[in-house]
Amino acid sequence: MRNIVANRLATGGQEWASIFKKFNSGTGMVAVADKSDVLYKTGYWASYNVPYFPEVFNASGLPALVEKFWDWFYYDKTPRALIFQRDHSERYGINGEANELTSYEMAKKYQMVAVNEPTWDQVPPFQWSTSPFRSLMHIVVT
Repeated sequence: MRNIVANRLATGGQEWASIFKKFNSGTGMVAVADKSDVLYKTGYWASYNVPYFPEVFNASGLPALVEKFWDWFYYDKTPRALIFQRDHSERYGINGEANELTSYEMAKKYQMVAVNEPTWDQVPPFQWSTSPFRSLMHIVVT
């Protein structure tokens, strides 16, 4: 949720990091750096639920897991990272963002937050009335 808030409110990188740091969980550490070079090279910032920055990686206690289980816990060696590295070029055209979020309290009221951003190529907006799924039951949320 913090990333959605930061994406919507920030007008630049430093402001994004400042907003994102609020209510931090996990290690309590947030490392900030301009990683534009990675974005230009790969076209995305991959998240594998393993810290990218060495100072956060070390503070998280992951070196002990690397010692015990080898490189399985390094940022770029996790199974998820290896799958991304192998397959990202096949999936790169689908470069949109979709986030769905709910909580126990929201679920009790049948609520959720959904954020969908367009893909990088020109895909027309979805409309139920022109969709091949228009005959299926659906609920329109306004």
